[in-house]
Amino acid sequence: LLTLARLDAGDAPMRQACALDRIADDAVQLLRPLAMTQGIAITAACGAASCDGDPHQLGQVATNLIANAIAYTAAGGTVHVATRRHGTEVSLTVTDTGIGISAEDLPHIFERFYRADRSRAKASGRTGLGLAITKAIVDAHQGTIDVDSVPGCGTTVRVTLPAASV
Repeated sequence: LLTLARLDAGDAPMRQACALDRIADDAVQLLRPLAMTQGIAITAACGAASCDGDPHQLGQVATNLIANAIAYTAAGGTVHVATRRHGTEVSLTVTDTGIGISAEDLPHIFERFYRADRSRAKASGRTGLGLAITKAIVDAHQGTIDVDSVPGCGTTVRVTLPAASV
């Protein structure tokens, strides 16, 4: 909530050179034990991807997206994380083989407290703020976030940010 409050107040993220690939790889390493205990394979292909931004906030983006992918993927499924540079942009992509998101829920997933599966809210302890925080951070970094999902097949979330000015 503090991150959302600061971003709502117009506090700009700290800007420094960030290796998005290292940030993503750190998040994968942090969450790998969780994935393993749930029987989920997690892989990474983190190609060089540098941007200007707040490494702590971008770490929160990567962690939120990967944790969501794990939370909504059943045992035996996979989560794949990738970073890459393409032209003047860098991207972080998280793809899972989870339950997917329905077309009617997709436009609302970045709203605060929105829960597509309300029945899991109390059982999982999740608040419905993770994706709202993620989007606010991406917006503050002049980036975009896109989601493609097929119910029963999985979800791909792609964050695109301006590449570091070199």
